Amino acid sequence: MKRAPRNKSVKINQSDDVASSQADQEGKPDLSKFKLTPKPKLSNKPSNPKRIKREHIKIEPDSNEAPNAKNIKKNGAPDNWEQTLDNLREMRKNFDAPVDSMGCHKCQDETASPEITRYQALLSLMLSSQTKDHVTHTAMMKLQTHGCTIDNILATSDEKLGELIYPVSFWKNKVKYIKKTTDILKKEHDGDIPKTVADLCKLPGVGPKMAHLCMQTAWGEVTGIGVDTHVHRVSNRLGWVNTKTPEATRKSLEEWLPKELWTEIGLLLVGFGQQICQPAKPQCATCLNKSVNPTDEISTVMCLKCRLNLNLAYSIQQNMIKAEERFKEKLVSKIKQELDPLQPEEMEVLMKEDVIKKEPLFKPEPLSCEICGKCFLSKHILTRHRYNHMRKKCPICGKEITQSNLRAHVEAHTCSPQICELCGATLKTKDNLRQHIFYSHNDSRHKCEYCDKVFKRRTHRDAHQKKEHLGEATHVCDTCGKKFFSIRNLNTHIKMTHLKLRPYACEFCNSKFSSSHAMKTHRRQHTNETPYKCEVCGEGFRQRVSLKSHLKSKHNIVESKTCECTVCGKGFASKVALYTHARLH
Repeated sequence: MKRAPRNKSVKINQSDDVASSQADQEGKPDLSKFKLTPKPKLSNKPSNPKRIKREHIKIEPDSNEAPNAKNIKKNGAPDNWEQTLDNLREMRKNFDAPVDSMGCHKCQDETASPEITRYQALLSLMLSSQTKDHVTHTAMMKLQTHGCTIDNILATSDEKLGELIYPVSFWKNKVKYIKKTTDILKKEHDGDIPKTVADLCKLPGVGPKMAHLCMQTAWGEVTGIGVDTHVHRVSNRLGWVNTKTPEATRKSLEEWLPKELWTEIGLLLVGFGQQICQPAKPQCATCLNKSVNPTDEISTVMCLKCRLNLNLAYSIQQNMIKAEERFKEKLVSKIKQELDPLQPEEMEVLMKEDVIKKEPLFKPEPLSCEICGKCFLSKHILTRHRYNHMRKKCPICGKEITQSNLRAHVEAHTCSPQICELCGATLKTKDNLRQHIFYSHNDSRHKCEYCDKVFKRRTHRDAHQKKEHLGEATHVCDTCGKKFFSIRNLNTHIKMTHLKLRPYACEFCNSKFSSSHAMKTHRRQHTNETPYKCEVCGEGFRQRVSLKSHLKSKHNIVESKTCECTVCGKGFASKVALYTHARLH
C-alpha cells in the first residue's frame, strides 16, 4: 500500500479564511493565499526515489496576532531571594574574606589628592583582572612606594613597571595597557579619569565590570553591578540567573534587584564565593542556602576527590584481576599435586571448572606507541606520552627539550637572577620565584595533629601522619605480604619485584632497567658523564655514593648523621637510609 504524503505546515493569514474556504469548496485551493516559512533548503545529496525526507514547516500566526502567553518571559525576581540575601549577610557578617581587606577599594592612598586616589582606583581594577586579591594588593603597595602618579608612571620604563606589578596575571599585557591608559588620561582628561561608564570602557584594558566598580570606588556613583567570576558563578548556583557570561549576569541581576542593593551585593557574593561557594570544592554542608535553594541537577564537573577515588577503584580492580590469575595458578598446581596421575578423566573435568577458566570482567586492550612501542591502557595517557617524542633543540646549549618546556629552558639561560622582595632570597628564573613565593610565603598551612610540623599541602600532612605517627600501611601485596603507605608504591613494587618489568632500555647496549633513574646511571658508563664533582679537588663521579666514599676516604669529610634508629641507636645521614636500615629489625 502506497503511503500518503505528509501535509506541509503553512502560515495562514486569518483575514483570508473566507477566500480559502471558497477555494476549497471549488476543489482547487487558492495557492496565492499561502506563505511558506521557512524557505526549504536545497541539498547537494542525491535524492532517494524510494524515500523523500520532507521538512516540517510550523504554523505561525501573523505579526498582528496576539502572542501566545506561554512564550512571554517573565523577568520578575526569583523566589525566596530576600531570605537568600539574609543568609548571605549572616554568613558574611565577620567580613573576613580577602576582598574585604585587600580588595580594589582598599588599594588607594587615602592621604593623596582626589585625582591621584581615583587614578589608583582605576589601576587596581586593571591589575585585578584574573588575579587574586592579595597579589593585586601587594602590587599596588609596591606601586605606591615607587610613586603611583600619572607623571611618575609615564616616566617609568616598561621593564621596571613589569617588575613592580609582577606576579599579577598577564603582567606583560597589563604593562602596555597601563602605559596607554595613563597617556590618554594625561592628554585627553587633564590628568583625571573619565566620569562615565562609556568613556571608561574606551580606555585600553578596561571592561564593563571595571567601569562600574570604578564609578562606585572613585566617584561614589552607582551605575551598575560589578560582576566578576565569583558573582557570575554564585548567582547561577543560587538560581538567581541562568546566564553564560558575566555581562549577561549583570543585566539579568539589574532587571529585578533593587538599585540600593547593587553596591552591597557585589562584596557579599565575592566574599561568599571566596570562602564558601568556591569553584572546585564548594562547602555546601555549611551553607545556609542549601535548604532555600535546593537543586536537583547533578554536576558534570568531576572533583579531585572523585577522580582519585576512580583511579583507586581501577587500581583495586587490576589487583583483583591479578590476584584471581595467581589463585588459578596455585589451584591448578595444587590439583596436579593431589590427584593421582593415573586418573586423567578427573583432571580434565577439574580443568574445565568455571573457577579456573573464568575470564576477568574488564580487561582493556593496550594501546601502543608507534615510535617506541610502549603500551598504555588509555588513549589520553598515550597522547600525553607522544609529546615526549616531540623535542626541539635548545638554540643555546643544544639540548633536546620537549616543546612545553622549551620556553622555560631558554628563559633559564637568558633571564637574570630574581630576588624575592619578601625575604631577599635569590632565585634563578621567574618560575622559580613564583614557586618560592607559593611554597615559602603562602598563608595556607596544614599542621600535623601529633607533632609541630607544618605542611603546605594536606596530602603531604596526611602522608606524614600515616608514616611517622599512625603507621597505617594499608596497601598489602597479595604475593609477598609486604605493606605500603600508598597505592602508587604498591604498584611500583609489583611491577619491579614480581612482574619483573623493565620498560627502560639503554640505547647503547639494549640493557633494560626498572626505573629511569637506574637507566640514567647506567648510561654514564657509555657517555663518561660525571655530574657529581668534589668541591675540594674537583674530581668527578658518576654516582653520589661514589662522591661520598671519596670525601670520606680522601678528605676525611663525613656527613652529619641526623637520623637515629630508635631500636639500636645507629645514626644515618638521611631518612631513606634509616628506613632501609629499619627493615632489618
